[in-house]
Amino acid sequence: IARYLLDLAQMTNSYYQKHRIIQDDKDLESARLSLMDLVAERIKLGLSLLGIGTPEEM
Repeated sequence: IARYLLDLAQMTNSYYQKHRIIQDDKDLESARLSLMDLVAERIKLGLSLLGIGTPEEM
């Protein structure tokens, strides 16, 4: 699980560096925000399975 979470975080970071999330195209922006929300939920779930808590906000 830890390796999966690390890989997911690294892939997400690479994606975030290459693609602007906030867009003039609101459909594209919505899709990218949804993707980031899904990734955040998966990371939160994975960390929970490992007994690691996560902050609500940063």
